[in-house]
Amino acid sequence: MGSAAAQSVMRINMSIAKDSHQGVAIDQFAKEVNERTGGRYKFEIFYAGSLGGERESIEPVQLGTQALTFSSTGPVPNFVPEARILDIPFLFRDKAHARAVLDGPIGQDMSKEFESKGLKVLAWCDNGIRHMTNSKRDVNVPDDLKGLKMRTLENPVHVAAFKSLGIVPTPMAFPEVFTALQQGTVDVQENPLSVIMAAKFDQVQKHVSLVGACAMLVIAASLGLFQVFMRFVLEAPAEWTEVLIRFSLVWMVFLGIAPALRQGAMVSVDMAWRRSGPAGRRILNAIAALAALTLVGIIIWWGWDYANRGSVQSVIGLEGVTMFWAYLALPVGGVFSVFSTVGNLLDPQGLELETAL
Repeated sequence: MGSAAAQSVMRINMSIAKDSHQGVAIDQFAKEVNERTGGRYKFEIFYAGSLGGERESIEPVQLGTQALTFSSTGPVPNFVPEARILDIPFLFRDKAHARAVLDGPIGQDMSKEFESKGLKVLAWCDNGIRHMTNSKRDVNVPDDLKGLKMRTLENPVHVAAFKSLGIVPTPMAFPEVFTALQQGTVDVQENPLSVIMAAKFDQVQKHVSLVGACAMLVIAASLGLFQVFMRFVLEAPAEWTEVLIRFSLVWMVFLGIAPALRQGAMVSVDMAWRRSGPAGRRILNAIAALAALTLVGIIIWWGWDYANRGSVQSVIGLEGVTMFWAYLALPVGGVFSVFSTVGNLLDPQGLELETAL
């Protein structure tokens, strides 16, 4: 939130569409703040970069002419140079590592750097794992990227990292990316899959590579931000939001196994599969399916046992709810995974094996 005095109506700008995961989050955040302040604070939300890109939306917050913004860390080093370290590709092992760092002393120290620049970090949150798409060719190893023109964040660290791979970097604001891809100004972009789909990049890109770099969001209007806002601004109990965050993560992980199996994202036999004939591919698909079904069967059996045991364990913060509903994610996710694996056997053409970098 900028340094300007509190207003009854606050403007916030975001780069992607209203029907994206970010749009849903900011809508919920606005609703909760309005309700919990008795209507004292309302939000005027501008979607799809209608007030400009992320950099253009940070500037008015810094000047105090706009209340909040919802931005990736990409353009932030232009205002807070210390933040550039967050955009080093593969800096974090996984989401849990990123959250532990940014919710801990390092994240707190980083947040203080914003205050001297006229900005206030409400919360850090992940935007998803960044993956690449391109319009030219399959990317299986880093050398496949050489010579491709890539849209990068407006961030010197991001530019330098991809330039080292032989890519021709082109820093660009997010609202310009779709047109640039469509017209061939750039060949490659990288974003979380949720952003890729929300921005409809699949309409102008043929290839996707599951690279797996972690993308961080500042000012996250999600359950995490909701939790922080209630605890430190509204001074209301937030125990139930903490429980919901843990529950949602468990369900997200185990339900996510099913689409991963369907897309072949967990299978690393791409090279052998490509070099095999139809018979060899059927054998490889069958071996992969058998291995997946064995693992999933163990998860279903083990998960159902834990769910039954959890039915007598109460959840602190959610009266009347037991741990059964958390552990139930394991067998439910397992059942969906069985359907996905069987679907691959019945429709082998629908299985596209990707090898992550």
